[in-house]
Amino acid sequence: MEFYLAIVLNAHAPYLKHPHNKYSLDEYLLFDQILDTYLPLLEMLERLQSHIINTPITLSLSPTLLEMLASPIIQEHFRIYLQYKINLAKFEKERNFFDSQIFPLADYYWQLFSKYQEKFIHTYKSDLIGAFANLHHKGIVNLITTCATSAILPLLYPHSSLTRTQIKLGLDTFKRFFGFYPQDFWLPECAYNPGLEKILQDCGLKSTHISSCSAIGSTPSVPTSPYSPLRSLDDFIFYPN
Repeated sequence: MEFYLAIVLNAHAPYLKHPHNKYSLDEYLLFDQILDTYLPLLEMLERLQSHIINTPITLSLSPTLLEMLASPIIQEHFRIYLQYKINLAKFEKERNFFDSQIFPLADYYWQLFSKYQEKFIHTYKSDLIGAFANLHHKGIVNLITTCATSAILPLLYPHSSLTRTQIKLGLDTFKRFFGFYPQDFWLPECAYNPGLEKILQDCGLKSTHISSCSAIGSTPSVPTSPYSPLRSLDDFIFYPN
């Protein structure tokens, strides 16, 4: 019996931007994500590409995250944040020069932050969206998106116009940055209720991701496991998580 594994990652952050404050703690939450997640992910995918290793990874980039990553103000603030991290690591190196345990740790982070500063400024030109788009076009990662504000759609479903607007705005934002519409869609929190697939199909989508709990209660029942893909009578595909 053959088994297939789909790795689906969801990248999202609530919209934050403080044009007149270069040291906002709110923005630091986003900057921590970029430094600890998105830059290492890009590095890992590029490393796998250099070794000609197929990476069947799907990455959902939310509209709010895309808008922030594309903002020149956010990009400038992140460069300031990176330099602050580098200066702090350098200070800790000098302060603990004779400490055989702390000095190597401080030196490790100084080198790490310096490397990511070089990549962000000189390799990616502060454009992480372009870096992900490049990997998508090379077949290294499959990019998809989600709702405009990561709204929980079952809560909006009685108001189908709001549901449709959330989906359509999310898709239009994605197309504005990447030049194409995805055929797969990440449901926020994998929250699903019957009938959502009709709206998703009307928006040109062919598949989505749901909670495995929804799959367990499906009719007819799942033939193998609650994580097996499901196909509706209208040929719409559900991927349980």
